Amino acid sequence: MAFEPRSAAELDDVLCTLRASLDKCSAERREERLRQLQDLREKYHGSFALSPARFLEWADDVGEERQHEVLLLATNEHRGSVALWMERARRLEPTSWDDSEAVQKQHRVLQDALRVAGQHFVEGHKLWMMSFEHQVKQATAGADADPLAAIEAFVRAQLRVPLRGNRSAFDLYRSTLGDVLPLDELDSLLEDTEKKVAYREAWEGKLARLADQGESATEDLMACWLQYARWEGGSDPRPGSKEAAEPEDIWRAAAVLERALSVAEGSGEGPPHEQASVAQFETLWVELCYLHGQSAQAFEAASRGVKRCPHSPELWKAMALVAHGEDLDLQIPVVMNRAMQQTFPTAHDYLEVMLCCTSSARRALGKAMEMVRSSVAFEASPGKAQIRRAKSFVKRAFRVLRKLYQAALQVMATYYPEWHD
Repeated sequence: MAFEPRSAAELDDVLCTLRASLDKCSAERREERLRQLQDLREKYHGSFALSPARFLEWADDVGEERQHEVLLLATNEHRGSVALWMERARRLEPTSWDDSEAVQKQHRVLQDALRVAGQHFVEGHKLWMMSFEHQVKQATAGADADPLAAIEAFVRAQLRVPLRGNRSAFDLYRSTLGDVLPLDELDSLLEDTEKKVAYREAWEGKLARLADQGESATEDLMACWLQYARWEGGSDPRPGSKEAAEPEDIWRAAAVLERALSVAEGSGEGPPHEQASVAQFETLWVELCYLHGQSAQAFEAASRGVKRCPHSPELWKAMALVAHGEDLDLQIPVVMNRAMQQTFPTAHDYLEVMLCCTSSARRALGKAMEMVRSSVAFEASPGKAQIRRAKSFVKRAFRVLRKLYQAALQVMATYYPEWHD
């Protein structure tokens, strides 16, 4: 009978056991076991969050051709994990710095890593140092027209980010490049940033003290992470808030939340508060989702969140509300169908999730109608093809609304039989 995991922990145990048995297998049996592992990973990584260790094993097993594809999945799943980003970049190290395509591949990954995890207060400097080494090698190979200016701009960008390890990183840069850099100016910039570091050290101390109290303070630890993120963001990102955070603040707040949620996987590394499990708290995932508004990042955050908290109606509602893009009308039924397969605390939760899905579908219909009106008004300009696409979009949106309504009636009759009263 085929194995059907009921939780991420159950899947993790099976993958770990199968992987550990590889060394004891014959060559033929080993190939069969690797195929079994591959099938499980491919089938269930979209439903359950694989741990960083399982992703690294997967990358090792698929070989050099597909390892980068697997590590991309890993960094998408654990966006706050500095270790995973560094491993992904390390495996893209060019064999020759004259190979511009290979150099640019690693460069792009490092740029993505700095944007997503470069503001990790404790470990972010490691990504910057790795990127600095990349910059120096590029300069040595003559890839930049003005290599010294590029390196100086890079160091300035890092020193503006409040990171615990910036001082040691700058000492390394100083010893590497000597007087090539304007040291006095950079020292002054670092001193200003160190003041911001001190504010964050206060938050780090509070998190550490709560973690030392053990499981009894887990909810307080979660609340502290949330307050820390909101302090970084400078506003409350929840719907209805009258304040709007600056884009840079949003990324800093997201970095705090990603950090909290990635360390919850139990890496066994870092400070105590980075080993405590808070990923089961839907509040942090909902906060991360709404932080990005109605965007691809928000939908992606909600998608990751429901893997960890599948029984959270709040997360499923958030996922429906932030659905985005031209294929929104196609996403909503998928969200609703997945949500209806979960076990929520009350029947009322099912109703609220369905109402959110219906609201998003209606929003898609409104956009579709606007497309048709615009196409008709400017028929001479867009052409008949665009009008046909818009009308097709409207038909799909109506079809989705009808399906959602029928599904809602069926679910309510099953779980909420007296709803009509």
